[in-house]
Amino acid sequence: MCGGYTGEHEAFEVTYVEYKFKMNPYGIQFSDTGPDKLTMKQLERHDFQQGDKFVLYTDTEGQVCLKKDRG
Repeated sequence: MCGGYTGEHEAFEVTYVEYKFKMNPYGIQFSDTGPDKLTMKQLERHDFQQGDKFVLYTDTEGQVCLKKDRG
C-alpha cells in the first residue's frame, strides 16, 4: 500500500470501472451523479475528511499514490 501504510484503518481497494472522474491542472473530481456515486460519507469510514490535503507521488513499486498530509 502506498507509503508503507501501517495505520489503524483498513485499506480498501476500488476498481474505477464504473466511476467517472475528471482531471485538469487544478485537481480531480469524481463526477458520477447516480446512486452509486462516491460520497464523503463513504470516505469518512477511512478517516478522510473534507479539507484533507494529499501529496501525489510515485512509490517504490512505480504506482501513483495520493498520500494524506498529516502534518
